[in-house]
Amino acid sequence: MSLKDVKPGMKGVGKTVFRGTQVEDFDVEIIGVVENFIPGKDLILVRVGGGVIDEAGVIEGMSGSPVYVDGKLIGAMAYKFGAFQKEPIGGVTPIEEMLRIFEPGHEQGGIHMGEHGVVPIGTPLTVAGFHPNICDEIANACMQFGFVPVSTGTPRGESMGEFSAEAGAAIGLSLIRGDAEMSAIGTLTLVEGDKVIGFGHGAFVGGKVDLPLVAGYVHSVIPSSFMSYKLASGCQVIGKITADRVVGVGGRLGARARLIPATVKVGSTEGEETYQYEIVQYKLMTPLLVNWIAKNSLLASIKATGDCTVSGEMKVVVGDTRTVRLRNVFAGSNAIDEFGRWVYQPIERLLNNQFGEQEISSIELNVSMKEEVEKVRILSVKLNRTSFKQSDTLVAEVELLSLDGDRYTEEFFVPMGRVPEGVGLEVQVSSSDTLRAQEMQRWPRRFSPTSPDHLIRLIEDAGSSDELELRVLVGEEVVQLKGIDLPFLPSSVRGLFHAGKIADETVVTTGYPLFSVRRRLVHPISGFETIEVKMEGAVEEPETNGGRNKK
Repeated sequence: MSLKDVKPGMKGVGKTVFRGTQVEDFDVEIIGVVENFIPGKDLILVRVGGGVIDEAGVIEGMSGSPVYVDGKLIGAMAYKFGAFQKEPIGGVTPIEEMLRIFEPGHEQGGIHMGEHGVVPIGTPLTVAGFHPNICDEIANACMQFGFVPVSTGTPRGESMGEFSAEAGAAIGLSLIRGDAEMSAIGTLTLVEGDKVIGFGHGAFVGGKVDLPLVAGYVHSVIPSSFMSYKLASGCQVIGKITADRVVGVGGRLGARARLIPATVKVGSTEGEETYQYEIVQYKLMTPLLVNWIAKNSLLASIKATGDCTVSGEMKVVVGDTRTVRLRNVFAGSNAIDEFGRWVYQPIERLLNNQFGEQEISSIELNVSMKEEVEKVRILSVKLNRTSFKQSDTLVAEVELLSLDGDRYTEEFFVPMGRVPEGVGLEVQVSSSDTLRAQEMQRWPRRFSPTSPDHLIRLIEDAGSSDELELRVLVGEEVVQLKGIDLPFLPSSVRGLFHAGKIADETVVTTGYPLFSVRRRLVHPISGFETIEVKMEGAVEEPETNGGRNKK
């Protein structure tokens, strides 16, 4: 039915699932049509009722429920008017607008109308197989998408029954499958051949997407004066969603979405466990999904959340030929959270960069865990001298202290022949990831990738907390011109850059790294030491701080 033919007072029916997979009718009365409800979009206001709706009101998970008047489809349930409604009044997205979902270039972008009392009907996000700590994180992260996280499981085979892809059926967008499950639950609006439309509003409003479409099973409706919702599960894959717009989602039955296989192997005092997952590639969500499955696997293996040491190796295959390899160690009461942030970062950079979203083919994590903290601290750094010639070798003795009280020394030998005469230097000692983070702050343009391969090299060279690094830096100011480093310029030339008389797009800062030496230790390292030294020879400016230790 055309929107122009929809009139106040008309009666109709809607279709949805309240239990199992059986599609049931509910009553609908047209209140009116609101034009330009959001820019370029109209909304049909309806009063609904009958059966469980009389008790529960508009139910989270009803999004996409088709509404018919005189047997003709007018649209899908999509909006409600805040919490604590005294009457079950909702908003229907007109079918004329939903049919445009597949049009190239059709609009995308989120809408936020909560301050006006009108909000999209919430989408239950069913999670199964997750630790309670991870469920709390999921709830906090997914509120921005209008998801309502619900802990559930999967239905027993005999209770699932036969699923029919028909208007009103419960469906889901699967985000994680395997040893943990996550699906966003809504309702199917229209089936035409193998083409399907549902939800009545966007899931992520991501435009062109590639997400598995799964059958939904509703265990029950949970009535609440604040927010009634369908307790549901995502089940077998029945197709894929290819369009996610403001007015709904659309896809095809029988098609298969591309998923990323992810394996997490965990060794602990409990033994060895292997967890297998499949996750979607979607740049807003995939980094979070990897974070959650990684931490969930650890929590399932160690069955504790206190002090521990986590050692991880990560392998990410990008496309058909490129591989990213990383390793790191974390220790303390926040080790598992730090590990989760560590696996998040490379995935986020691969999916959100100036070269476009990189296709991730697989992810492997190999992790070992101990329910104790293993860490060493840098006590001091001693150098063989504070003034060097180019023929000299810098010798550094780094004294370390373990948590057990054991002291030991690591020595570094650095030839100084490559360093120009008369230059002030800084010798820094810390973990390689700490020094890399400091370098990124001082020289951000050095970490702007120039190609996808360069991006991968930068990701891999992030350093590790168990690598002891000695780094030699230029203590005086260094100029960076359009991404090109210009160390050792005379002070008169540096002054011209300061004054902006030579070129724009310049950065003048200190701490330019000349070279470094890394050595892997057994445990994570804390502490940071800096010593100022000097190269002998011609001197531009008088020495002021040679040889002084700073902590």
